[in-house]
Amino acid sequence: QMSPGEVQRLAAQQAAAAQEIEVAEARITAAEADLRLQSARTAAFQRALEREQRPASLLLGGLALMGERPPIVALIDRGGVEELVRTRILLNSTLPAIRAKSEIIASRIAAGEQVEQAATSARDALVAGRQDLVTRKAQYAALEARANQTALAASGAAMSAGDAVIAGREQVERIAGGGQDRRAAAQLANDYD
Repeated sequence: QMSPGEVQRLAAQQAAAAQEIEVAEARITAAEADLRLQSARTAAFQRALEREQRPASLLLGGLALMGERPPIVALIDRGGVEELVRTRILLNSTLPAIRAKSEIIASRIAAGEQVEQAATSARDALVAGRQDLVTRKAQYAALEARANQTALAASGAAMSAGDAVIAGREQVERIAGGGQDRRAAAQLANDYD
C-alpha cells in the first residue's frame, strides 16, 4: 500500500505526463504547419527557377544550333569574313549574358537547396515529434496502470477493514443477543470502530 505522499507524487507524475503529451501534440502541429510552409516554398521556388531557366535554355539551344553550323562552314558557304565577324560579335555579346544568367541560376539553385534542407528539417522534426508523442503516451499509460494498481490495493485494504468491522459488530450483536452484559457489548463495539 502506498503512503499519501506517494499517491500525491504519482498523481503529480500523471499530470506532468499529460501536459508533456499536450506539448508533444502542439509540437507536432507546429511541425506539420512548418512542413506545409516549406513544401509550398519549395514548389514556388521550383516554378520560379523554371521560369528563369527558360530564356537561358532557349539561348543555349540557339547556340547549339550555331554549333551545328560552325563559323568556318558559314565562311565557306556564303557570307565570307563578314558572316564570321557577325557570328563573333554575336557570341562575344551573348557569352557575358549567358555567364551572368548562369551565375544567377546557380545562386538560385543554392538557395533552392537551402529551402529543401529546411523542408527536410521540418519533416525530421515532425517525425521526431511523433516519436516523442508515442514515448510520452507510453509513459502516461504506465503511470495510469500504476495508479490503477494502487487504487485496487487501497480498495482491497478498505474492504478488509470493512469486513473486520462487520465481523466485530456481528460479535457484539451475538453477545448482546445472548443475554450478556450490554456494557461488554458496547465496549467491544467501541473497540472495533
